[in-house]
Amino acid sequence: MGTLLLGTVLITLSSQVKLPSLLALGFVAMALARRWGGTFKACLVSSGALTAVSLAVMAVIGWASGLGFGWIFTLGTANVVRSWMSPPTLLALGTGQVGILLGLGDHTTAVLALTRGIGVFLISVVVSWLLLAVLCGRLHSVGGVGVALGATVVLFPVVRPWYLLCAMIPLACWATTPRFRTAVIAVTLVVGIFGPTANGDRFALFQIVLATLASLVIVLALIALTYYRLPWRKLPDPGEAPAPQPKVVEATLPAPQAATPGAYAESP
Repeated sequence: MGTLLLGTVLITLSSQVKLPSLLALGFVAMALARRWGGTFKACLVSSGALTAVSLAVMAVIGWASGLGFGWIFTLGTANVVRSWMSPPTLLALGTGQVGILLGLGDHTTAVLALTRGIGVFLISVVVSWLLLAVLCGRLHSVGGVGVALGATVVLFPVVRPWYLLCAMIPLACWATTPRFRTAVIAVTLVVGIFGPTANGDRFALFQIVLATLASLVIVLALIALTYYRLPWRKLPDPGEAPAPQPKVVEATLPAPQAATPGAYAESP
């Protein structure tokens, strides 16, 4: 229970930096409700308890910083940026330009309000479906967080290349098949190195080469440092006796129910 409480506090603290990370709290609540039987009552109790803890943490942060909950009134500030990497914004910008070419006038602002509203609606639908899938055991909670954050980033009015890391990190912990890892590495390199920077500039050729070499060195260094700890560690010698594992006793929370096949993407 202490670990659960600490995780709730950490998620709430992260949401004070980037609010979409608060989505993780919903999936923690659904996973906890499933442990408690997956009933509607368990869902209400787990959601209410974690919400109360989250609001208490926010109140403490607001009191300590002296800012209170004033940040709520600034949530729409990012909407003034017209980021072409956001599909709803790109669709509105393209539609607005078509209207100008056809002599219908510049209605980009009105179309932006429409497409961004549709994007937010789609985010709510996707996240609700994922929460239900976690509650029913069809999807692992870590995968639900990754897909939910990915959908939120893509359909959000403003997208920056590094926003994708919000989804890639939990997805890398969930879908750990070689095919998925290869795709994530390729997408990360293309978006992170060749994508535009915050001010719209692009890297020079020598900067791209240096960034690629630096990334390679960092990855090799991480593999060397974690060779015996992460999934690429050496396999134990067949003749060597396995090391004894410490016994973990969990007395507070009931044992989790078994998830349906495919809820968690294991490495082969």
